[in-house]
Amino acid sequence: MDTEKVIVVESSKPQNTKFVKCPVCGISVEYNLLETVQSFKIKCYNCQNQFLPNQEESKSKSGENKIDTSLIFIKFRNPGIDEKPCNDSFDIIIDPKEFVEQFGGDLFSEYIGNTIFDIIDEFKEYQVNEDFFHFDDIEDIEKKSKRINKIIENTSMELAKKLLKKIESHIEFVRPYLNNTKELKKKEKESISKFKEIIGIEAEQLKNKGHGIELLYNIGYIYKLKSKQALGQYDINNGFILKKIIGYKNKFTSRILNSEYTNVKKMFNSIYELNTSFGKVRIQKTMNAINENIEEEKKKQLMDKLRQEAVINWTNTFWMFFKIRIRCTLIEVCNKVFDDTTVDPIEIKERAMAILAIAEVFTENIDNTELIQSTEMDIFNSDVGDWLIA
Repeated sequence: MDTEKVIVVESSKPQNTKFVKCPVCGISVEYNLLETVQSFKIKCYNCQNQFLPNQEESKSKSGENKIDTSLIFIKFRNPGIDEKPCNDSFDIIIDPKEFVEQFGGDLFSEYIGNTIFDIIDEFKEYQVNEDFFHFDDIEDIEKKSKRINKIIENTSMELAKKLLKKIESHIEFVRPYLNNTKELKKKEKESISKFKEIIGIEAEQLKNKGHGIELLYNIGYIYKLKSKQALGQYDINNGFILKKIIGYKNKFTSRILNSEYTNVKKMFNSIYELNTSFGKVRIQKTMNAINENIEEEKKKQLMDKLRQEAVINWTNTFWMFFKIRIRCTLIEVCNKVFDDTTVDPIEIKERAMAILAIAEVFTENIDNTELIQSTEMDIFNSDVGDWLIA
């Protein structure tokens, strides 16, 4: 028995009337067909999918075949709007609270503030498409840059106050001895030892949070470099202060730039992998809609595997943005703490010693983990006096 030939009808963009919607991309299409034709499929002009005129539309719709990431974050700012904070196409975040916990949670807010929500607010503005981030023009980029700088400035001011509050116990302990060099050295050692014990207890709690070790390392990394820089600038036994300041400022800057260049490269690699993952999901979704010979369970397995890959790449991309923002913010925090001209230089030195103590505790026992970049560890393990102090 001869099977009836199926005719594929090309569709076009409708001028006025919405004739039918593509079940894959959800866009309205128009088609012309002779009444005598019995078996036919419509070819979507937008996504090239072929479908029956009465085929049910898929739950996930996107007029331009893009994934709107803003749906992922809606529940962060509006809890209770929906039980599911993301669309049916990409169940990236099952529980928003759980997601925040993956990046330190509330315990880290004393050191990094609400940086995670700042990044979330920025991600809400973008759609994941072939270019991932796209701007209308240079002016748009400049506006976003100014706004981000303002956010960093406001956050760093708040965190600088918190950091000064945290190291206040050490400052108060040594303040009576600031003019007694011999006694000060003894009291510094005693105070820093006690201070490290307190920070050590805190670090034990922090490292068990999501990305806890990575966050401790990144906080300690900036604290260590900036406090070493501040201590190097304060040298009461050397009259060539200006020369020394210029020397280690240049060396500090070059190390930071080299490190951040590596991070930016990793960030763009993450973006590329993320877009590739989303592209695979879109293609598989289209194939599932077209291919009627594959069982639904098999289709689901294929989609679940690709979605899981997208989840991992999305999280990696978010982490890279988060990490770079944390570092930029912490550099500004340290600048505010160490560049305070209203405070005596010797007290600035004590601030640097306390913050260096935090850094040493935070980076303790993690030097050999795979989480640490070798280029950054070279800074810690190198002869610091060669490029910071002498």
